[in-house]
Parts: sequence; structure tokens; C-alpha cells
Amino acid sequence: MPSRFEYERAVRSSDLPSLSRLLALTVATWADVKTGAIPDRLTPSLTTLEAATGMARASVRTHLNKLESEGWLKRDRPPVAAARSEKARTKYTIKVPRGAAVPDSDGIELGQDVANARAGAALDAQELGQELPQAAFVE
Repeated sequence: MPSRFEYERAVRSSDLPSLSRLLALTVATWADVKTGAIPDRLTPSLTTLEAATGMARASVRTHLNKLESEGWLKRDRPPVAAARSEKARTKYTIKVPRGAAVPDSDGIELGQDVANARAGAALDAQELGQELPQAAFVE
């Protein structure tokens, strides 16, 4: 299973349609940074995916099917009766299809070991949410 960041880099460099990318990257937000696993307690429902992406339910389903058929996601669906009576959810596993490119890290991914950073140190938790100085815009 790829790490969440490997998956995200592969999705960003893929030729997936934009809404499929959006959905893949959104599903990845629930994945563990290092293992890529999505814990059962965090598994998003279709309603959650609709709200998180702004997509219509039919579009979410269409693009989930595309991601699954192209090898970007694995879905383990509960039986219909369990989904209705127990509110059981589909379990998602993020995957990088065979042959898909996984670009190297730029070295600034959260949770990345500093020793593995290629282009600089990992972000410090204290830097999160702070404004960074921007170059002045001159016309």
C-alpha cells in the first residue's frame, strides 16, 4: 500500500479527469500518512464525499467507479442489508496502479522524516497556519 503522500503525488501527475482527481485526493485526506490505510472509524460515506467535494451524488458514484476500474481505489462494499440497517460503510483502500508514475517528493510533506526530505526539511508544526512572506507584486 502506498503512503498517502506517494498516492497524492501519483494522482496529481496522472491523466485522470479533474473530478476523479478531486475525489481521489479527497478520499486520501482520511488515509494514514505513512501507511495509506483508512481506519474504519474514518471511512467517509457517500454523503460525506458529496459534501467534501461539492460534487453531486451521481458524480461521486461515477468517479468512484472510474477510480476503482483504473486501479486507484479498492472498495469493499457491505451487503445492502447491513448498509441500511447497521449503516455499514464501504471501505476504501488507496492504491497506485501498476505503471503509474510516482514523482519524487519535493521534501515539504507533513509527517515526512527529515532524513528522507530531498529539497529541504519537513515543515515544522509551528509553521502551520502562519502566513509566509510573499514577494511584492509590482505592475
